[in-house]
Parts: sequence; C-alpha cells; structure tokens
Amino acid sequence: MYKLLFSLLLFMPILSFSQEARYEQLKTFPINLKVLNPLMGTNNMAIMKVEKVEPNSMDLAIGDTILCKFYFTLKPVQGEVHMSGINRGDYISTHMHAQLNPYSGAYQYEAFHYKKYPAKN
Repeated sequence: MYKLLFSLLLFMPILSFSQEARYEQLKTFPINLKVLNPLMGTNNMAIMKVEKVEPNSMDLAIGDTILCKFYFTLKPVQGEVHMSGINRGDYISTHMHAQLNPYSGAYQYEAFHYKKYPAKN
C-alpha cells in the first residue's frame, strides 16, 4: 500500500509538467478619467467619471460614472515617475481593461499604468 502511494506521489509532478500554460493578451483601451472619490477601505479602487473615451463595445460614454480597480495602487508607486498617487479631483489618462461579469451582467473595469494631466478650466 505504501509503495502505491509513494509511486503516485512520484508521478504527480510529472503529470503537471505536461500541461501547457495558456496566455491571453488583455485588450485595453485608452481613456481619460476624473477621480471623484477613492473607495473607502481599499487602496486600489476609486469612483471615476469618464472625460474622454473612444467608441467601444461597452457603451462607455463621456460623463459615465464607473467603479475602477487599479492593478497597482492609488498610492505613489516607488520607481514610477508618472504614478505619483491618485487623490480626489485628479485627472488621469490610462489604459483600461473591461471584463463582463457573467452573473451580474455589469462590466468590471481595471486600470493599469496611469499618468496625471492638468485639469480643464
């Protein structure tokens, strides 16, 4: 019995090497946003207002309000010149990924590298 278990333990890692890793490139789109308010209790989510966006399949338009998750954080990222932290009222330009939630039918937005730009007057 012990030999059977021991032999199974030896073959399990070999089976895992035979599986191929699948990579899928994320489809992102450029967007300009205004930070309405960081979400309390998190360091990577904020409520944003769309300032500029190209036509897209999510029907995202200028003036829409979205909940956005940031891949990194809202705080300053060490070693990144443009990612100096996000506060209420900031205007940012970013590349965003949107994924449809199959349960709720709503899109989940995730922003990656961002850059602040001056506010419009």
